[in-house]
Order: sequence, then structure tokens, then C-alpha cells
Amino acid sequence: MFLLGVSAFGDSSGACLLADGVPVAAAMEERFTRIKGDAGLPLRAVRACLRQASIEPQQLEHAIFYEKPLRRFERTFITQLANFPRSSGPFAEHLFHWLGERLWLKGQLSTELGVALDKILFTEHQVAHASSAFFASGFDEAAVLCVDGAGEWDSTALFHGRGLQLDAVGGVRFPHSLGWLVSSVAQFLGFIPGTDDHKLGELARHGTPKFQSQFEQLLIIHADGSYSIDQNAFRFAFDVQRTFTPALEAALGPRRVPGASLRASGADTRDADIAASLFQRLGQALDGLLETLRRKVPSRNLCLAGSLASDPWLNAHIANHGAFERVFVAPASRDAGAALGAALYAWHTGLGKPRGWCQRHAFFGESIRPQEGESGSGADQRSKQIPSDASAWGMHVADRLARGQLVGIARGAAEFSSRSLGHRSVLASAADQGAKRKLNESLKRREDFRPMAIAVTEDAAQRLFEIPAAGRALTRYKLLAVRPLPALLKRAPHLSNIDGTCVIQCVDSEHDTHLDCCLRELEARTGLPLAYCVSLNARGDTTVRTLDDALRLFDRCKLDALIIEDRVYER
Repeated sequence: MFLLGVSAFGDSSGACLLADGVPVAAAMEERFTRIKGDAGLPLRAVRACLRQASIEPQQLEHAIFYEKPLRRFERTFITQLANFPRSSGPFAEHLFHWLGERLWLKGQLSTELGVALDKILFTEHQVAHASSAFFASGFDEAAVLCVDGAGEWDSTALFHGRGLQLDAVGGVRFPHSLGWLVSSVAQFLGFIPGTDDHKLGELARHGTPKFQSQFEQLLIIHADGSYSIDQNAFRFAFDVQRTFTPALEAALGPRRVPGASLRASGADTRDADIAASLFQRLGQALDGLLETLRRKVPSRNLCLAGSLASDPWLNAHIANHGAFERVFVAPASRDAGAALGAALYAWHTGLGKPRGWCQRHAFFGESIRPQEGESGSGADQRSKQIPSDASAWGMHVADRLARGQLVGIARGAAEFSSRSLGHRSVLASAADQGAKRKLNESLKRREDFRPMAIAVTEDAAQRLFEIPAAGRALTRYKLLAVRPLPALLKRAPHLSNIDGTCVIQCVDSEHDTHLDCCLRELEARTGLPLAYCVSLNARGDTTVRTLDDALRLFDRCKLDALIIEDRVYER
């Protein structure tokens, strides 16, 4: 039996196909349109999922959308009216979108997907997020926390997961939203709200919480563990384009104009200090929510999903909190990943089907292929064959990395994750002190404050890094910031970020034998089984999907080599 989960119109969109309760295909729409954070109806992603499984739309038992459009419209309409006349401009735009397509989503899905109307189902936004974590975790029961921008009404939701059920036990309603608070501060600091939110957690490592008192007024934490946000300082309740008011500038000083110099180092670190102050307060808000969950849910297991669950430092804060013994975070924790949750919820709770699948990897996308309508002609003439056997492939790549090369990798199924995990990645030896600089100059051109994640073999991670027991599962997906142990720091002090942490990816030899072999061979050559592992894209682009995407990137950047499955392209 096939179920299709679909998400759209949030911070990203995606599709996921289940076969008898097990994910067999999943994709984000942005990989097809090449629009970063594309949240449109994911028709291309849907077609890719069906293509992977070699089925037709008529074979779907159900297609499940990840939220209820009428309730989302209710929230939008009521909050717009409550803020009139300030909302008069945004109101017309919102009404256009809703009356133009979103209220008629069931018919549109039926028409576009080729699925009968009675097979289109809907679940709730936060339920879909919660399901993407709980039903994938392998936990029989768990407390579940979803911290997001907003769904129908809840921006934060607390659940108790038991067997096939998810029972709501609390939450915070829009417009009080931690996700939108982060987006608004991102916009205040000159970043793109929604798209660049993750940069604030990275920027916070370079600052100190000098604006603590201001954020205590902006984000008020109540005795019962809930929170509220000063609505005088923000406009996101009714305007997603201009999300803050002059009151925020009165509290924090002038906004940073996009493109202006970022104050994150030297004598003036104001921008980094604002980010650090925000994240300190977010940690305190999460503490309150975790304590509420512990009171309401008698479990030592915790599942996390929603936009804030993708931040490795907040996850480290939670893993070290002590309230829970085991923590699982949905690898695709943002809205695109809720497509998986919608399908899982329908399978387990809607249809009552037993659980059996536990997520151990995030490789559910297509293998690399030519762009539709293109053949990748001439590609073979430009490349050379290399061994496909995992051990020999690993030796080949490790030789290049040990010589200081930057190597692009496109191999196997694409990641369905918030992070690149070695299948659509660029690798560089972490033993090379100049590798970060070379990666930035040759490909990424990222802001100086941004760190680079490190891939490490699973067994070596235990002897090289201080990993909290509660958060071990998160290290597979670059979702946990950890500290190098003294012996590693002495050997390679350049590895850690300015705050002494690293974001790591523990490579599982069972599900990624090629990369595991590569790292082991790299250790034999450099003494360290560590490689910088960043997404295979240039700054501002989405991760490559097709052979043509990869070759275009290779032609315009300074990678030393590009390896597509078992063929290598060189300069």
C-alpha cells in the first residue's frame, strides 16, 4: 500500500512516499526548481517520488497534506483583522493567495496529482511535525516537542507519543512564536528571514549576551513554562515581509542594512552579541518547555521537530539539560520534512498499522540523473572510470583528500535532510589547516563566522569528541554541536569553532560504506579520520540534483575533482 505525504506553503515544501509504512522516496521541491527554500506545491518532488517507486498516481491509497487549510486561513484572517489598519497592505496580498489557490487545495491536489478527491486527506501542521520525529524514532513512547513558526494556530506544541497515538498535552498559540522571533531578528540583522535563520545560531558563537535584559522583555517566560512575545516590537502576526517595528530598533539599536559589514569580530561585535543574547533567551524558553513536558509526560525519551530543531547548539543545550535520557530529532525537521510526518501519521494513527520502521539514515532521494529533457551528453568523454567497490573507492578519494584536494561527491540516493550528509557533498581533509579557507574561496564564499561540519567514523567519534549520551542519535545528521576531547584539540586546534565546539556527522558504516571507507583510509594517511563535509552547491544555490547541475557547478568553481558515482572529472 502506497501513501504520499505532501507539504507546502510554509518555509519549504516536500513530498514523501511510503510503501507499507516504510519511506521509499522523498524529495524537497527546491532541488527541482533551484529556488532556495521553495515552498510552492511540490509537484516535481511528487513526480520524482512516484518515478522512484515506478508507480502511477492511481496506485496511491491516499495523499495526505500536512495541515488543514481552512484552519490556517482562519488564523490568518483573524490575526489580520485584529491588527487592522496596520495590516491593510499585507491583508490584500494574503487574501489574494488564499482565495486564489490555497482554500481550494483539495481540488488542486486531486487535479495536479491525478488522485481521486476521496483519497485526499489532511492532518494538522504540528501533528505532522511530531509524527516525523516520533514515528521515526524507534521509541515506543516519548515526550514530543515541536517548536516552529506557526501551523494552523499552534506555534509550539507538546505531545505524548504512545504506540500509534500522539496526544496533545500543551502548546503556545500564534502570534507568540519562537520560530518567527528568530526569523524577525534574522531580518533585523540583514539576513533573509526564513531562508537564513540558521545563520543566527552560528553567529551567536561569536558574541556574548550583552542584550540579555532587552531579550527578557522581548521574550517573556512565564512560571508555567509557556512564553509570550512583545507584539509591539514585531509585525510577523500580519506581515511576513516586514517583520519588526521601530520598537525593536529602540531596544537593540539600528538595524543592519543587508550587505553592510557584519559586526561580529574585533572591537565591535554588536550583531553577534544580539544573536548570542537571542539564543541564550531561547535556551531559557526551551528549559521552561522541557520542564513542562517532564511534568506532563512520564517519559525519559524526547522527540524534536520544527524549524528550531535544526539548530545543533540548541539541540546540544537540550541533550545536556538532563531532563531526558534519549533525544531524537527529525533529520528533515522543517516544513518539507513534515511530508514524511503526514504520511506516517496517516499510516499508523489513521489506518492503525503497526510500527516497525526506525530511521537510521536520510538517503531517500533520487540517484543523480540528467536534467529532464537533457542527456548529460559529453559527460563520459570528460570523465574517467574509478573503482566502484567501497574500499577501493574510499582509497581513491582519500588519496585526493590527503593531497589537499577539494573533492565534490554525488553518489547514491540524495539526502532528505536539513543537512548534506556525504551523498551530495564537498569533502576536504580536516587535517589540512588551510582547508576551510580553500573551501570558502573555491566554492562556498560563506560569511567568515560560519563553521563547517566534520564527518567522522562512528567509532572514532567516541574517542575524539565529548558526545552527550542523550544526543548520540543526532550526530548522524549534523544536528548536534559537541566538544573535541583534549587529545584531538592538541593535535588539531584549528578544528573547533570560536566557542570550542564542532558540528559532526558520525558516518554509519552500514548505511554509507563508501564514506566510511574513505575516512578510514584518510586516517591511515593523515592520522585523522576526519573530513570537512559541506553541501555540493555554491552560496545562494540549492544542493545539486542532476548531473547537469553538478557539471555546471564544477565548471564555475575551483573544485579539484568531481566524483559522480564511479566516474571522476578533473581540471
